[in-house]
Amino acid sequence: MKWNIVLALVVLIQIISTNAARLTAKQHITNYKKYQSHHQQQKQQHQLKKSINTAAPTPTRHSAHTQIALHRIQQTEMPPFDSLEPQLEIDTLKCPVGCVCQYAHFDELSISRWIQHMQARRPDGGAKADENEDDEWGYGRAFSSNEADSGSDSDGLDLTNPYIKQATCILQEESNVDEWIHALPHDLHALILLYTSSGQNKSVNLSTLKPLNQLTTLEVRGGLNRSLRLYFDEPLSFLQHANFESVTLLGSDAFKRPKNPIHPKDSFDYKPRSEAYDDVDADGNSIAFAPLDGEDDEYILPYDLYKQELIKARMPTFYGWEHLEVLRIHGCELNQLQWEMFDGLKALEHLSLERNGIVEVPPFSFYGAMHIQTLSLAQNSIRDIHYRALAGLLELQTLDLSNNRLEKLSERSFPPFPKMVCIDFRNNPLRYILPASFWVMNSTRAMDFDSLVTPLMLRNNQPFDSLLQLETLHIGNVSIGSLEQNMFKGLTSLEKLTLRGKIRSIEFDAFAGLVKLRELELSHCGIQEISMDALMDCESLEVLDLSYNNISYFPPGLLDDQSNLEEIYLQGNQLRALPISFFLLPRLRLARLIENPWECNCDMNNWRPKITNQERGPRSKRCITDYASGKQISCRRVDSYVYDNRFAPRCANHNQRSVFYVLRKQLKCGTGHVVVSQQQRSHHNSNNVLELKQRMPHWRKIEENQLKLRTNKNYARNTSNQFRDKSAKFDVVGNLLMNALLQQERRPKRVEHTLDAEDDIISNEI
Repeated sequence: MKWNIVLALVVLIQIISTNAARLTAKQHITNYKKYQSHHQQQKQQHQLKKSINTAAPTPTRHSAHTQIALHRIQQTEMPPFDSLEPQLEIDTLKCPVGCVCQYAHFDELSISRWIQHMQARRPDGGAKADENEDDEWGYGRAFSSNEADSGSDSDGLDLTNPYIKQATCILQEESNVDEWIHALPHDLHALILLYTSSGQNKSVNLSTLKPLNQLTTLEVRGGLNRSLRLYFDEPLSFLQHANFESVTLLGSDAFKRPKNPIHPKDSFDYKPRSEAYDDVDADGNSIAFAPLDGEDDEYILPYDLYKQELIKARMPTFYGWEHLEVLRIHGCELNQLQWEMFDGLKALEHLSLERNGIVEVPPFSFYGAMHIQTLSLAQNSIRDIHYRALAGLLELQTLDLSNNRLEKLSERSFPPFPKMVCIDFRNNPLRYILPASFWVMNSTRAMDFDSLVTPLMLRNNQPFDSLLQLETLHIGNVSIGSLEQNMFKGLTSLEKLTLRGKIRSIEFDAFAGLVKLRELELSHCGIQEISMDALMDCESLEVLDLSYNNISYFPPGLLDDQSNLEEIYLQGNQLRALPISFFLLPRLRLARLIENPWECNCDMNNWRPKITNQERGPRSKRCITDYASGKQISCRRVDSYVYDNRFAPRCANHNQRSVFYVLRKQLKCGTGHVVVSQQQRSHHNSNNVLELKQRMPHWRKIEENQLKLRTNKNYARNTSNQFRDKSAKFDVVGNLLMNALLQQERRPKRVEHTLDAEDDIISNEI
């Protein structure tokens, strides 16, 4: 009964999809007409450009009108290509019962989303997208219009159509795969097989897919217990993308492997300095390789080597998949890797082996696919990595080793990676990074360390030496007593540094040489002391985060060289006062000072609420665009800030009232003076102490204005009463004085009006 209901649902889905295809046929025809009109308009524009370029460059009246017409055509807003949706000729896809056939975009496939995810993790993943260039992976244009002029490629695929023919089939225990394959359209581009049963095992031979010779993408997903078994009995040489999830991959005796292959160790001659004279592994044990097949006919294999031969006989092999570019194997328990498994994959660029329970990566595991650019071994159980395991990957750009069990890195961990861009060590119990660990990957630009359990014990031995192009370094759980100089020596291209964990103090010149550093995050580190020379050479610093530490004293000269500093975060510390020159930084726009026990006094009257009482808003980009070509010439980042009184710092000695309320209402502080540093003093005077008078606060001017008005009125009344008593004796003189007093009474009104106008100007500035 249960299976009848499932079968009825599948048939209903098939009927709905067929009717939907018929109903949208008219819309596709309309879109195609729009596409033809758009193509004709582009053709006219091209002819107009050609006539202008071939015409004589005389400034005639006719050529001027022609130029204006061309600009109008260029500025006309065309509908985007995706909205036109030029389709293949719609046909009724004949699908067997249990399958759904439809048109789908390549970007909607799971393997395409994985490629986009890996692209976004790279440090330059968004740069090219902003420049409207082709994606660096090359799969976003797999079915694009790059070759629209030719109409179709060598395989007959219409490249003007961004959609592909896709079939999704739900396998059951009683399903006949051979009948399905023969009933499916043979011009399919993508096939997705789903096996939902968790009971009886089901076997599928890949040779049954041979009739679908136009297939480029294959996805096979099984249940949690991997009850679906795939037998690699014949290579699928036409496939470009393969995705296997929660299935069992098995070799087949029917597949004939090449005899007497050349072992990779015969052509690999790299050795680190520590192994220049001895052939040992990272643990000091000698390395022995299995003998080659046919090397000695009378050689008796030991039991361990015999087990390896049995594993090789049962393992799947992708030999002969010559066009395969993307291979994704997740949750398939493919924990026994051999170099013969990926031998011959010369077109393979992206390989992911996540959640396969891999404990050890044997030597030369990927030597047969030397053009891999992206390799993911995340979410396995790898305890140690040896340079021979990843040997030969000279094109590798992204390496993901996150969520494993690596404990240390050394000179023997990695082979040469001349094109490495990004490497991920997150969620590994790494304790030590020994010297020279990254000498063979000096083109790396992003590196990520993080562990919730084991802290990384950094030592002052230049662990990141030779990473001259590193731009981003993140260490999520660091443990070090004092952060001293030479810790980050040589990182001359570093732009963002993030450290979290346990750091007691930061010594002088701790970040010396980081001349391009723009963002420094040292939050949640328990920092107690900072040297006033800790930020020497960091003249490009824009964001400084020292939040949630135990800092009780802010050194006066710490920010003397940070003229580009825009944001500083000091919340969650034990600060009671700041240097009086703190708010004199020329580009400072945000200072987060909440959650500190401030001792408020009149030395704080130069604090600015416009800087302390706000948060960063959305970040945008402004570009200068060429009028003729429409290309972006130069762009700059624009930050917005939102005013919010919730971020106002508060006084510990005045019942947690706002600092600015206490200064204005309770302390009533007057004009302050600022002591300028030695470097700033040299630009003004040679005196030991330079005092600069600050602008009077707006509220203080209003109070002084009202006080002057009251004083002048009282003086006028007293003077007039005295002169009235003497008016009988001095009539002439009394009249003159009364006129003078009347004029003096009018003066405060004019002064009040002038000061009000001045206050309006000041309030606008604030």
